[in-house]
Amino acid sequence: KSKVRCRIEHIFGFMTGAMHGITIRNIGITRAWFNIGLTNLIYNFCRYEFLKRNYDFDPDVCEGVLGHHEWYNGEGYPLRRSGENISIYARIIKVADVYDAMTSKRPYHDALSPSDAVEYIMAMNESEFDPAIVDIFLKWVAVYPVGCEVELSDGRHAVVVKNYHDFLLRPKIRVMESGEEIDLLSDIDARHITILRLAV
Repeated sequence: KSKVRCRIEHIFGFMTGAMHGITIRNIGITRAWFNIGLTNLIYNFCRYEFLKRNYDFDPDVCEGVLGHHEWYNGEGYPLRRSGENISIYARIIKVADVYDAMTSKRPYHDALSPSDAVEYIMAMNESEFDPAIVDIFLKWVAVYPVGCEVELSDGRHAVVVKNYHDFLLRPKIRVMESGEEIDLLSDIDARHITILRLAV
């Protein structure tokens, strides 16, 4: 991973986290106003302005954070933009933010498995998410990281030993009970075997 890529990921991660962490107290809004109708749209703009005033980020990056709740089909907020009218940064952050939110424990829900989050993103491809960004995401985000234990559809447990960039749901595994290695991608006899979930 290049230093530039790491820096970009750090900036987007910080900006998105900062935006979600900005409270009504930070932006000078009274609790009463919030309770009587401060919508997500208005709140989003207030947080966006707060970031612009308090941090020295490039305007394109701020625009990306502002638009990361937009949907590719135009049904998101705050501006109901669609397709390439949404900042490329916002389209990237959108996928990363949803994946992070779904796989993290929150006060209102338990963490989902990486595979469940990926299945959601795949299901919402072209509606909520930019298909080009999803395609890149699916090639590089390991749903079942090397070394993790997984439960197979035939009831056995296995450890992931190798991932394939274009086929992250079909890794090479080592069955724990027997030590047998199975390549879920290329082994014809294993086509009926799927990974059900991470074994916790």
